[in-house]
Amino acid sequence: MKKVKTVALWAFLFLCFPTLMSATVINDGDNDSDVDWAPYIEAIALVETGNNPNMRSGIYAGRLAMSPAAVNEVNIILKSRGESKRYTMNDRLNPEKATEMFLIIQSRHNPENNIEKGIRMWNGGHRWQTERTKRYYNKVMAKVKL
Repeated sequence: MKKVKTVALWAFLFLCFPTLMSATVINDGDNDSDVDWAPYIEAIALVETGNNPNMRSGIYAGRLAMSPAAVNEVNIILKSRGESKRYTMNDRLNPEKATEMFLIIQSRHNPENNIEKGIRMWNGGHRWQTERTKRYYNKVMAKVKL
């Protein structure tokens, strides 16, 4: 039964995060561990929801328009690290907790802190594709205030 739940969870994650066969990363020079994600998170929030922390649209909620799969992914990451902290679906509506979850996802799937990869991944999933995330990336970058 546990195997069925795991398979179902991964299937759900792949449906909510489009899995594309290839990803191209363009190095923007911001690949250090001291990246300040704050201006980029703010820009993503503006593009996703106009920075509305109470936004709900289908399965998405909060200012970063997080899906349930994103929350589940964060909890899987935390569990794999041996941490006891877990997030709930309602935590998507809390700007601080949503930011924490964003950073946890980045730490696992973008450990090099590549800004472009992080933005494109937020839109296109873990295996995003450059051409399919181009418009989103450009929208976010137009909103960034450094």
